[in-house]
Amino acid sequence: MFTVCMTGRTNVGKSSIFNRIVKNKKALVSKNPNLTRDRNYGVCELKDKKFYFVDTGGINQAIIGKKSDFETDWIVKNVVLGLEKADLILFIVDGIEGLNPLDQIILKWLRINFKNKKIFLVINKVDNFSDYSISNDFYKLGIDTIIRVSALHNLGFPDLLEKIKLCIPDELEENSDKFSDSDIKIALVGKPNVGKSSLLNKILGEDRVLVSDIPGTTRDAIDTFFEKDGIKYTFIDTAGIKRNAKKKDFDEISIKATDEAIKRSDVALLLMDASVGINSIDLRIMGMINEYFKASIIVINKIDLIEQKDLFIKKILNDRKRIFPFLLHSPIIFISAKENIRVYKIFDLINSVYKEYNKRILDKEISEIFRECYNKKYPPRGKKKYPIVILGGKQLGTRPPTFYVKLNSLGEINSAYKRFLENSLREKYSFLGTPIKILTDIKE
Repeated sequence: MFTVCMTGRTNVGKSSIFNRIVKNKKALVSKNPNLTRDRNYGVCELKDKKFYFVDTGGINQAIIGKKSDFETDWIVKNVVLGLEKADLILFIVDGIEGLNPLDQIILKWLRINFKNKKIFLVINKVDNFSDYSISNDFYKLGIDTIIRVSALHNLGFPDLLEKIKLCIPDELEENSDKFSDSDIKIALVGKPNVGKSSLLNKILGEDRVLVSDIPGTTRDAIDTFFEKDGIKYTFIDTAGIKRNAKKKDFDEISIKATDEAIKRSDVALLLMDASVGINSIDLRIMGMINEYFKASIIVINKIDLIEQKDLFIKKILNDRKRIFPFLLHSPIIFISAKENIRVYKIFDLINSVYKEYNKRILDKEISEIFRECYNKKYPPRGKKKYPIVILGGKQLGTRPPTFYVKLNSLGEINSAYKRFLENSLREKYSFLGTPIKILTDIKE
């Protein structure tokens, strides 16, 4: 698919533009510079064409010439990888600040290293479109195509999208399924430093996301497209959630990004560190997965650090009811992303769980199993004077599998009896890794 990549100085509004183009708030936005450090990906669909859109970290003076630290080295590596794969580069500048000397240095660097790439100049933060003097300073850069936008006020984007659309060859669009919406969206969630980014890099076979021993290295929810055995996946690498007492300025945003990542996923991979015990953060994340009724897999990473592996695994499996109270239906896999132990078995689990998440049962079979449950155990009356009778049932939908229990008009069943029905469904139909909804009122 045609690929468009943004670049520019820090804090010129690239992430805000990215969110406008892909029409959601995937990228973190803050007044603090260098919030985006990995590449962020999205697919923008126009009327008859679509393109792959890439956001990158902000370039600073250290990146393009001076000695830099670990973080800026990583940023430039990702910027270069994004630009190398791009068909079109959007060079973003700040219309309020005007032409900055660093803009000229960056453009010179782009022309030397990516001389065969087409470059559009996008002037952001143009809130007064009648004031054309804002563009005057930027003409000296010698870029033919200049577009003025305001990400804050959502101005100028039809013009930008139309110019991008004109660059996309028709013959390329006809064969561009590679980066279309994936079949399965997977959120990688967990505490900081449990190995989410390491796992993703191992799966992809490249250093796609930033990895370090410093907790909280990933801040944004980063989407990565991947295809294996004809199945398309989107992996969403999320920021680790910290305790409130340890939060910094951006942590609240990262929590929201994690929450949104779980919401838009099909399957959540809850990563845990085998060498670290479970705590309230893990329980909080389990609660989020449970609240949104997402399919899930528990991935216990760093198993290579455990000496008595068999004993450890047996203990976890025997005690799972206490350790994973909200995700008793989720399969558990023990891996080491660093040593590549059982990493690719995760795909088999993802495919199986996703299939269960979309499973549909015949209404006749649902009615039969609910009636069998009723014959084995009558629902408690509660405060009702008359007995509660199960008349039948049916499946209302999938993702998650949702079932309706038809009762006599005077009836209602409590949560304990719903769990009894759920367990009976799981006993017969499995629903591995999949939450189940049971309703007695279709309006619920």
